Amino acid sequence: MPFGGARRSRPVAGRDDGVSLSGMARTRAERPARRLRGWRVILLGWLVLATVAVWLGETYLRRAVETLEKEAGGRLMATASALEQSLLRTIEAVDGLQALAQTRHDLLLHGNPTGAASIADYLSLVALQERFGVLQVAVIGPDGMLTWSTVPGWQPVPLTDRVHFRVHADSPPNQPYGLFVSEPLVGRASGRWSIQLSRAIIGPGGSFDGVVVVSLDPILLSNRMAEVNDGPGEVSVLLRLPDGVLLARSRDAEGQLGRRTARKHAAVTAAQEAPRGRIRARSVVDDRELLMGYMTLRDAPLVIAVAQDWVEVVAPHRLLAQWVRVSLAGGLLVLLAGALLLRQLLATRRARARLAEAEAARLATVRAWSDLERLLAAAPAAICAAELAPADLPAVTGRPHFVSPNFVRITGWDPAVLLGEDAVAGGFAGLLDEEGLAARATMAAGLRATGEASCEYRLRRPDGTWRWIREEARVVGSTAAAATAPEAGPAPPEVVSYLSDITEQRRITAQAFGAAKLVTLGEMAANMAHELNQPLAVISLASENAAAALEDRSEAGHADALETLELIAQQAARCKDVVRHLRMFSRGEDMKTLSAIALDEVLDGALLLTGGALREAEVELVLALDAALPPVQGDQVAAEQVFVNLLLNARDAVLGLPAGTPRRIRVASRQEAEDVVVTVADNGGGIPPALMERLFEPFFTTKPVGQGTGLGLSICHGIMRAFGGGITAANGAEGAEMAVRFRIATPARPTTAQGALAG
Repeated sequence: MPFGGARRSRPVAGRDDGVSLSGMARTRAERPARRLRGWRVILLGWLVLATVAVWLGETYLRRAVETLEKEAGGRLMATASALEQSLLRTIEAVDGLQALAQTRHDLLLHGNPTGAASIADYLSLVALQERFGVLQVAVIGPDGMLTWSTVPGWQPVPLTDRVHFRVHADSPPNQPYGLFVSEPLVGRASGRWSIQLSRAIIGPGGSFDGVVVVSLDPILLSNRMAEVNDGPGEVSVLLRLPDGVLLARSRDAEGQLGRRTARKHAAVTAAQEAPRGRIRARSVVDDRELLMGYMTLRDAPLVIAVAQDWVEVVAPHRLLAQWVRVSLAGGLLVLLAGALLLRQLLATRRARARLAEAEAARLATVRAWSDLERLLAAAPAAICAAELAPADLPAVTGRPHFVSPNFVRITGWDPAVLLGEDAVAGGFAGLLDEEGLAARATMAAGLRATGEASCEYRLRRPDGTWRWIREEARVVGSTAAAATAPEAGPAPPEVVSYLSDITEQRRITAQAFGAAKLVTLGEMAANMAHELNQPLAVISLASENAAAALEDRSEAGHADALETLELIAQQAARCKDVVRHLRMFSRGEDMKTLSAIALDEVLDGALLLTGGALREAEVELVLALDAALPPVQGDQVAAEQVFVNLLLNARDAVLGLPAGTPRRIRVASRQEAEDVVVTVADNGGGIPPALMERLFEPFFTTKPVGQGTGLGLSICHGIMRAFGGGITAANGAEGAEMAVRFRIATPARPTTAQGALAG
């Protein structure tokens, strides 16, 4: 609103900051978030694609490694098979030599030294020529003494401490040990590194007659294994089951023979689960990762293992992996750059589209504001927006920030004149009378209490004439200035007001009010004649009696005449009271102030005016009034008008009842908190629910054509609203029930009529 504050404010009658611009501001505020979401989508998509590409690339590389491992494993197993065939021939030769030694022993037992010597010569020749890597063939007697050897100049030596003797000597007679392979050791007879392959010599009856030992050269065996290896970096080893003792090695055999390791060889562990296969394991020598193929020799506690350095196995893969990963990374970077470029191109296109939309929106906003200003200028009500003044200030509102351009047409005053340097003394308050100031003070209290209020007052125009103004205001929230400067503290509420000129409306309403009174008086004319006819008849008869009594000059006649004259005076006073109420009821004056009135006097006056009509209609009037009700706020004549209308409407409602049905109207009163409620109920059947909402509309009536103006209840509603009370309609058990609510009169309550007869 553009008035009433001590602060000066600049009126604005068409600011270019409407809803469209605020929506554009929200759009601009949302753009960074949308751009951030767009980048997030691109990055997320690229990460997903990169993850899939890396997974596919690593899968391809892993399969390439598996292929290399399979190919290298096949080569290692082929080498192991070749070594197996070579070792099997050696084991077969050892078995043959041991069988010859058993035959020599048997020939000696049977007294055939010649045959035994021939076999001994053959065995010596084999050892001398080192066929199959054999260094010597020796026989150990059952007492552990060396009894024969192919080594020239051998001497008997005790060998009871050797494992290759003890393992057979300690075996049960019925369970010979079989072929035993010893650890590499230096022979006492030969003085060279050797591996002892021993087997028990069986005597007559299966007795233990000693041990035949065939000594193999592990160095020669290692060299033969090296000849079989054909792959780069391959190493072949011969291991003993189950302890994994190294018997031969294709590389550095002399340095590794007899060496103890901290853990069992991986090939031996795997051979205990499967006789052959391919594994990846750590070297027991230098802990390098190896690819290993192994197999167990049949009929011998030996394991052949061929290993290759894992780095050499996957050497071809490393270059491939580098190229694949570099290509993959380059492709992903190119894809990301392309996505970013595409995103930028799309963003540029959208930015151009948004610029075009913004320009179109700006032009549309300009056109909209132009149309809005044109419509506001032609609107029947002026629109104002301002801050709600604090309760300790006399003004209703503070600084205005919007005034519609039709304010001058409605009020006659230019906002610049009201709020500028040459403002009228006292501001807007200087243009109102005392009743208007009180009405606006009541409206301010209503705004602070409920958030919306209205009032009517007279406003002085620049030419000195007075116009009636209706002001309707509502609190709509905080001002926009507070939202942009939150550090200034909580903002006062914002009030939007609508000001309209109701001078002509009040004139027409007042005429309608008078017409409604005349209609009501017309309806009661016959009843008033009956109401006056009775006391006039009494006066006429009493005057004749008084004249007759005066003719009798006796003292008794004078007393009768005096009593009769008193009766005449009473009936004349009754006629005067009826006439006085008729004159009061027919007055055309508009109420300006409210006062404390007694409801019993109001109801007595209304019943005096309608009593004849009710008796003529044979209506039973039931009164249930509280005699202790306090005075209420209102106007005597206007309040009587309300109850006259309600009583006559109730009479019309019961007139339509079937013949013989009792016609009844009940008037009751009660106090509810700070209000007094008077109900007028009839037994006429009630109001149709479909018509209930329109009951208080002007010119709406449920009576037949020609029997009602449709203004009665509308005027009653306006009167009660001016009183600060109200009127409601409902259907009771037997018919309609009208509830009239008055506010109890108190000294602190304003007594200015607000909106009287406003409809």
